[in-house]
Formats: sequence, C-alpha cells, structure tokens
Amino acid sequence: MAIDSTSTTGSTPGSTQSNSSSSLSNLSSNLDNFLKILTTQLQHQDPLSPMDTHEFTNQLVQFASVEQQIQGNHNLESLISLQETNIMVGAVSYIGKEVEATGQTTTLEDGKAKFIYSLPEEATASILAIYDENGTQVLFKQADKDAGRHEFIWDGKDTKGASMPEGDYTIQVVAVNAENKAITPAYSITGTVTGVGIDDGEATLSLGGMNVPLANVVRVIEQDGEPG
Repeated sequence: MAIDSTSTTGSTPGSTQSNSSSSLSNLSSNLDNFLKILTTQLQHQDPLSPMDTHEFTNQLVQFASVEQQIQGNHNLESLISLQETNIMVGAVSYIGKEVEATGQTTTLEDGKAKFIYSLPEEATASILAIYDENGTQVLFKQADKDAGRHEFIWDGKDTKGASMPEGDYTIQVVAVNAENKAITPAYSITGTVTGVGIDDGEATLSLGGMNVPLANVVRVIEQDGEPG
C-alpha cells in the first residue's frame, strides 16, 4: 500500500481481511447444507433401527474446530490491518519534509546527487567510488580523510567528465588508518518525502525514486523555520 500527495495506490488495510471473510462464508454455506442433510435423514430414519449419528457428530466437531481457526485468523488479520493503519497515519506526516536516512544509494536528478559519509577516525588514505544500478564504477577519486561527517555533492559526471543519465547510484568509501587497518564509514542520504507505503508490514518513505524504510530515518531536516 502506498500513499503520496496526489493519489493512493496498492491495497487498503481492510483488504487483508477478505480471505478470512470468504472462508467463513464458504464454511457457513457448507455447514448449512450439512445440517439440512442431517435433519432430512433424521426425519426419515426407521424408528426400529435408528441411524448411527457418530459420524455426523464427528463432522460437527470438525466444522466447529475449523470455524474457530478461521475466526482466529480473521481476528489476527484485523489486528494487522489496524497496526498498518496506525503505521500509515504516522508515516503520512513525513510527506513534504526533507529527511536524512541511513543508506548508500540515492537518485541522480537534474545533474545532482548528495551523499553523506562519516569516518569514525582519521584516515591516512581514503578513496571514493560511485557505482550505477548495474554495479559499474562510474567515478573514482580521492575522498576526505578527516574524522567526522562529510557531504559529497556529485555533479553527475564520471571519471572522464561525461554526464551520466539520471537514476540510482551508490557510493562506496574505502579508507585505512595509520595502522593500515580498514575504517568502516557510516553512510546516509537526504531527500524530500513524496509518498509513503507499507512493505511487509514496514512503513517506507519515497525519496525521489528511492523507497527508504521509515526506521532508517535519522533526522528531519529543518525547512522554512520548522524544527528539525
């Protein structure tokens, strides 16, 4: 299920209950038919040789057991639907806001893409590379070595200076310290939320062409005097 500022796509939370409702309806119809057959046979049985109702009793017990199971599934789906609705209500408040979220991949739009990486310590050597959606390296250059947060605004040009097409690109920073041990950077991206959705019960935010889990958001960036 997805929601953006202009439209709603995907299924609604209530649609998760359709399977149980259909199963309950079918079960009710089968049980009605079964009871009609049982009533007819009981009405026409020979009083001197009454029929054995043991098998009918067993089937009634089975009907009751299945009904309880389906009803339990129906209740569970109702809880899931309610939870998804609550998640969506919270996620919708992000639409139109600029956020920062953990991640290495962002979208190149209008010749610009912004990447953020942080080094936990100073590096003696640091290399930055950008890869396209196919995993092909398009840019390779020296990166900042200082410990802390660094923003890299990419102009969309590859190592040879050619402009790359719009799309999703991934950053990778390789750095080592004075002991020649690898340093693990932390990555994040920024973007304005244009829509929200649900993926396997998890809220996602649309940042341009990217879908980012709501749980990955680390901060809301202040805009037009709003608190961040």
